[in-house]
Amino acid sequence: FVRVGDKAPNFSALSTTGVINFYEYLGDSWCVLFSHPKDFTPICTTELGRAAQLHKEFDKRNVKLLALSVDEIKDHDKWICDIEKFSNVKVMYPIVEDKLRSISMKYGMLDQSTFHITNKSQNISITIRSVYIVNPEKTVALILTYPVPVGRNFDEILRVVDALQTHYEHGVGTPADWVKGKPTFILPFYSDEAAIAKFGEVEKKNAYMRLTPDPGRAADHVLETEPGETKEEIGDVPIPNSPNHSQTSPRSSAKLINKNTMRRSSDPTHRRRSPKGSVKSINKNTERSSSKEKIGKNTERRTSDEQITEGPPPPSVPRSPIDGIRKKLKKMGDNRRASVKANKIANRNAARSRRYSYNVGSIHDNLPFS
Repeated sequence: FVRVGDKAPNFSALSTTGVINFYEYLGDSWCVLFSHPKDFTPICTTELGRAAQLHKEFDKRNVKLLALSVDEIKDHDKWICDIEKFSNVKVMYPIVEDKLRSISMKYGMLDQSTFHITNKSQNISITIRSVYIVNPEKTVALILTYPVPVGRNFDEILRVVDALQTHYEHGVGTPADWVKGKPTFILPFYSDEAAIAKFGEVEKKNAYMRLTPDPGRAADHVLETEPGETKEEIGDVPIPNSPNHSQTSPRSSAKLINKNTMRRSSDPTHRRRSPKGSVKSINKNTERSSSKEKIGKNTERRTSDEQITEGPPPPSVPRSPIDGIRKKLKKMGDNRRASVKANKIANRNAARSRRYSYNVGSIHDNLPFS
């Protein structure tokens, strides 16, 4: 069986598109070779259908698909009809016949528990769900192995193709969960000077964690840019000239309003400035005032209910009835205080007179208050 880094074994076999030689079929492209236990099985049907749905994405990456199943070509042809009906897409890649398990033996696609079972009458499939990604140099770059009951994730296969091609073309590593366009790692065998010379932009987290923008993404932008256009992208931020970028002008963009900023709205009570910058306002009954006036125990704040920007001065406000009542109360209070004061003066004078009458004697009998 083969391992990562080994030369992929060549083979010639019948397929749904005719006899193919693996190396000739591969050419200068990448290849995803994936095996299936048996035709007319539910999990395999979904896998082949999903691969057909992503066929254009693999084509963009210069990747050819090649499926393998242990049944005969006549069974493959019938099975393709079910696959296309289920997935609603046409199967454009070949499916190889391997009824003698010769290819499966070369690549190590056989399940260890059923390795020696070759009697087809027992209806036991002995190939497992293997994936081999082969680079243009015919070297096995990646191997994935799934047990028979578990279907493969072809979005993950597409992601690892991106990671392998980025390393193959630019010599960088990719972190966990990496997707195309995210930062990549500079491998440890590059010195800092060599890394800067090769990649230009280097972000050093520590001695061995050094990041650089995805060099493959930058190359793709150069290829996709039309003459006279420029494209830049940082992470997931929308960029000018991109389909996801809003073409709204800066003047029509939303305004940020914080707690200390006046909110501009269509509220009729909102203050509006006149051309000279002054603000004029009147109350329905009184002129606006920022001071408080006390009336008994209650207070009232004079605020504006109507706003104007220009016009004649506000008209005189008629006196409220309560003002007359207040004046009368004040007058009555003043009279009372005057009367109390007069009584105090009279009593004080009478006391002085009595003291004097005790000294004089005869005068005491003639006083009116004796």
